[in-house]
Amino acid sequence: MDLQEWLHSLLPRLEGLRPWEALCTDGRRPGRHDAPRRQGASHEFVGHREYAPGDDMRRLDWKALGRSDRLLLKRFQDETSRPCEIVLDVGAGMNFRSDKTVLSKFEAAKRTAAVLGYILFQSRDRFRLTVFDGIEKREIVPFDSSPAHWKRFLDRLEECPTAPPRRVAERDGRDETGPGFRGFFPAPRYTTFVLIGDLMFAEPEEVLRLPAMLRTRENRLVIFQLLDPAELEFPYAKMTAFLDMERPGRSIQVDAGRIKTAFCEEMRRFLRQIDAECKSRGIPVLRLRTDEPLDEPLVRFLSRATF
Repeated sequence: MDLQEWLHSLLPRLEGLRPWEALCTDGRRPGRHDAPRRQGASHEFVGHREYAPGDDMRRLDWKALGRSDRLLLKRFQDETSRPCEIVLDVGAGMNFRSDKTVLSKFEAAKRTAAVLGYILFQSRDRFRLTVFDGIEKREIVPFDSSPAHWKRFLDRLEECPTAPPRRVAERDGRDETGPGFRGFFPAPRYTTFVLIGDLMFAEPEEVLRLPAMLRTRENRLVIFQLLDPAELEFPYAKMTAFLDMERPGRSIQVDAGRIKTAFCEEMRRFLRQIDAECKSRGIPVLRLRTDEPLDEPLVRFLSRATF
């Protein structure tokens, strides 16, 4: 099943997931917006949304209530002033897929991005698609909220490839690539960033710098981490050659059975570090396994009352 067919099969479950909209306003509860009102902001009517506790009752559409017997609030363009940037990890390592899975991490990441894009489009929020290869971020689809933008977003997402393996500059046996984070900064103000990937584009201490830099008083950050079961369970037991997917020509042969315990403990430590760092900064994280259906955890996560 291709990306658009899968998304279409999920649409009935995505209708009405309004709580995600709160993240594109103040990140705490509906009905508030911490971005300052800018002079000249448009007050154009753009649609309705369901009433939720805490909303301003003065914005209720009484005519709509009489027609539909539903509590609906009027939405205006200046309420959608916090745009959302979907950042897709396109590092070559995202192509990894073990024998137990149908999808690679990259295919699962694309499906996740499609779901988020659809919800943002339905909410008429401005959003864009960027890709990050572990060194540099670049724009694929610019900010917009129109039906043409949604189609362009989905088409470009479906055809988006991973980046080619990096060329490694070595000196004295050391890898000098490292994450550059080019294109992330200066970050636009009052933006919600959604980072989708495996978070393995650099050493753990470098990876943990990104949430600290992106999650500020003015910006929001949400992380969707995609992992293959083999990265969590290391199901290897004999001499095995492991290829470096990020750097061509590199491989290492090890006795997998002897290092399994150490590998799994190191992975658990890395995940604990991510969880602790994100919890301390109020960053929502959803960890997805590529050997399990994506729809259920995504819908459950996006149905949360608050972020």
